[in-house]
Amino acid sequence: MNNPPKSPDDLNKYQIDFFSAITKTFLFTEDGIDYQMDSYPIDLVEQIIPLKNLSGKERLLTYNQQYWFRLFSTMQSEFPLLCNLLNYEAFNKLISHYLDENSSESFSLTNLSNRLLDFLKNSRDWTQYPILLEATELELIHIESFDALQLSNELQLVPMTVKEIHLIESKGLAFQPSCTLFHEHWNLVFSRHQAIEQLEEEEDIIELEPLLEESFWCIFRKDNIVEEEQISFIQYELLSLLKNGHSLNDALVSIENSATEQDLILIEKNLSSWFARWVSLGWFVLPK
Repeated sequence: MNNPPKSPDDLNKYQIDFFSAITKTFLFTEDGIDYQMDSYPIDLVEQIIPLKNLSGKERLLTYNQQYWFRLFSTMQSEFPLLCNLLNYEAFNKLISHYLDENSSESFSLTNLSNRLLDFLKNSRDWTQYPILLEATELELIHIESFDALQLSNELQLVPMTVKEIHLIESKGLAFQPSCTLFHEHWNLVFSRHQAIEQLEEEEDIIELEPLLEESFWCIFRKDNIVEEEQISFIQYELLSLLKNGHSLNDALVSIENSATEQDLILIEKNLSSWFARWVSLGWFVLPK
């Protein structure tokens, strides 16, 4: 079977130049946005047929704007809180810098944001704003929880078999991949709901000012909706140990070594009801 003919070298070059032009990064200046139109290759511009009132260069600019506006709108929808805290212009500028260094690896724009937190942590400009790092972490947890696999061997609130009990005693409890613990130092979970509400109701965007407030959460997906369940510090400690592979007995021993007498009474009194609640929310799966 004959191999298909190769594309002419000039066609390959035009394809590369065209992709480079439509993905050209915007420059955010004090005078506004510089679209860098003058950087388009002249020979490429000459190949673009003018359309109505648009020159070849202006048509390239239109494609360039559509490309970036799609990326900006996708990221804005995934990071409503971060977008609110920064404002749209600053957020788009951040995303422009981020995507210029971490381009999308998929035409469907999946996993577009999976390196954003690392990007911020590795930047001197952003590490001085821990609230923005924490807000980014929260929103990435939401994205990852929504995309995570849902395992079928979910622990149920029914009498377990002897084999199932033995598995839990010997290997501990396993969590659904969509289940993540989150420790916040500002009321970001509440603020994120406020940011989403502003967008959904198409209200004038009011910049939020999250309060300094330490809380603990479990973020999980149930019935294809990502939810948050607030938990206490003791519950967070216990769940963290279980999530790290400790058996329930080992986790309780570890907590008892540092807990107050009041905490121990609380655990003994409420442990059964805690687990009944967590199982009803679908956090656990039977270990294999």
